[in-house]
Amino acid sequence: MPLIWEDRTYGILAVCCHEHLGDQDAQQLALFARRVAGLLVQAQSAEGLRRKMHRLDRENSCLHKEIEDAQPFERLVGTSPAVRELRRRIDELANQASPVLIAGPPGVGKELIAHLIHARSRRADRPLLKIHCGDLSASAIDLALFGHTDKKELLGCPPRSQVGRIEMSFEGTLFVKALHRMPIQVQKKLHAAMESGGHSRAGEDVRIRFETRLIASTSWDPTPGAGTEEFEEHLFGALSKCVLRVSALKDRTEDIFLLAEHYVHFSLNADTKSE
Repeated sequence: MPLIWEDRTYGILAVCCHEHLGDQDAQQLALFARRVAGLLVQAQSAEGLRRKMHRLDRENSCLHKEIEDAQPFERLVGTSPAVRELRRRIDELANQASPVLIAGPPGVGKELIAHLIHARSRRADRPLLKIHCGDLSASAIDLALFGHTDKKELLGCPPRSQVGRIEMSFEGTLFVKALHRMPIQVQKKLHAAMESGGHSRAGEDVRIRFETRLIASTSWDPTPGAGTEEFEEHLFGALSKCVLRVSALKDRTEDIFLLAEHYVHFSLNADTKSE
């Protein structure tokens, strides 16, 4: 006899009997099968809730770690004209909602700038999440951004889901580091989500709102025709409207002493806290 609950079959109840079952026995057996199906549904719901709570705990830990990692991002050090202009641009961009592309050679503080833009924006009380395209494979970048749901069910177990960074940074900021390392197909998918205002996890049809500000960084020259083949045309078009260029330290040598002093104090304070 099938174990059915709300038009869904959860298993089969086999009954071994040497005598013929009458109508009343069959009715009692059907009622018993329904109760068993109901108990299975309750057990699966409890297990599904336990899995969901476990997943939420992991996501919460991930968010807390990223927020803790962001604490050292306090201020921009330097008094050169380039740094003063950079501060002005950061404040200007913080009051906007458009996506931003931060361009500059490695080591100039592009991630710091992304954190400062976020911290000065109306999204400051929401999370800033980062994805480093240089550290992940193409498939891993896609799953990390958009999430996925595994609908393979064993004995009716609930689907297992991974929430993507876009969804986790809802009403916050998503920082894409080394955008030029993101595969073109994933860039197309990201732009489509931005344009349509939503996306779906892999393996799922449920629409998820795209409500996050995109800040990306690259060490490539974003000038049209100068290596922009590493960028998807439409995503680059959206980002190129708001490009923040960061000059190398060799072009602002007057800041070297202040930076050295800052890092010495930072290291001393870190050592003191660890004791």
